[in-house]
Amino acid sequence: MHFKRVTRNLALMVPVLLLIAMTPAIAQDMMYSEAPALAAMVEAGELPPVEERLPANPLVVEPIDSVGVYGGIWNRAWRGINDFHVFGRVTYDPVLRWPRNPSDPVQPGLAESWEWNEDGTELTLNFREGLRWSDGEPWTVDDVIFWWEAIETDTNITAAIHGEWQVGGEPMTLEKIDDSTIKLSFAAPNGLAETVGLAFHGHQWPLGFERFGFYAPEHYLSQYHPAYSDTGSYELFEEKSFDYNVDRPVMTSWKISEYEPGTTLMIAHRNPYYWKVDIEGQQLPYIDSVYFHLVEGTPGVNIMGLAGDLDMQARAIDLSQFPVYQENAEANDFHMLLWPSASASSPTFFFNQSYPEDNYRELFQDLRFRRAMSVAIDRETINQVAFLGQGVPRTETVVRDSPYFQADIETANA
Repeated sequence: MHFKRVTRNLALMVPVLLLIAMTPAIAQDMMYSEAPALAAMVEAGELPPVEERLPANPLVVEPIDSVGVYGGIWNRAWRGINDFHVFGRVTYDPVLRWPRNPSDPVQPGLAESWEWNEDGTELTLNFREGLRWSDGEPWTVDDVIFWWEAIETDTNITAAIHGEWQVGGEPMTLEKIDDSTIKLSFAAPNGLAETVGLAFHGHQWPLGFERFGFYAPEHYLSQYHPAYSDTGSYELFEEKSFDYNVDRPVMTSWKISEYEPGTTLMIAHRNPYYWKVDIEGQQLPYIDSVYFHLVEGTPGVNIMGLAGDLDMQARAIDLSQFPVYQENAEANDFHMLLWPSASASSPTFFFNQSYPEDNYRELFQDLRFRRAMSVAIDRETINQVAFLGQGVPRTETVVRDSPYFQADIETANA
């Protein structure tokens, strides 16, 4: 039996920074420009010109509304070291990426193109030539191979190979074609490698506590790995790999540059080698820095929000406080946004179908019982009382907007 209600993502925005959603476009010949702060560093000889920092074919993103303006600070609330995704959620940059519209196919990311062979057992990835880490060192498929050999298949770091990289218990094999091209081979067709492995988990390892990834900076991390360095150790490797390490190179739009244990303010600055531009050739991101202000749990996030001290945040914004937010919006110069979530819901009841007692196990495994329990739950009342009527009552299933949703009215009414 499942109890589900639709989650509506709730975000608070203060009109201080221009934050726009974007979709990838085909790169065209264009003149590139950069943030004034980076231009000053180029002028001082501290950075190479923007043309030398971008790949040969940077990903061009189209704004929903208009191109942005350089500068500013994005203020967010951060609940401490375990709240990694207050940063991770704003740096979604995997090898491939899911689009805004769930009906659209997977889009290019670090890889500008990819091809499957006819039987779906070989996937060739073509990465953008000239990609660079945030420290200016070249990014190559050697960074993928390093992740595979030093991290994903080293049981001292990863207990078992993730499911998207194996079929029937047989791990994939990797073949380097050149510095920008790699081929993944599987024992049988494996579409999950594209849709889950690359478009969902295909970030820089470890992505905080998720411990997913598809690449890691070999030139930096190999010196700390015991298989590559006499002075390395697994403990040191884990420490240097983690996202809070300010010395670790990244491929994301911002890099955590100011952090130490016990700090009340973590700061991420612009990556000068970021590989995306807007339709006018302006290197992204627009915003100079992201400030993460330490607060006391979820209540602390909402105290900042209600005071108008957050520039944009959805994480830990309490839906039950929505009326209070609305009451304070004009006085504190912010507004609220609501939009449907791609996730079916947040709270769910699952019966343990492996329960040790025979009677309960047989009952829980009986589909008729689970359907009856699902029908018995008054989702509409729960939605109105607990979620202020902002949800859409439904079960744990694929959302209607998904291309994988299949309506079966006859079975539903049976």
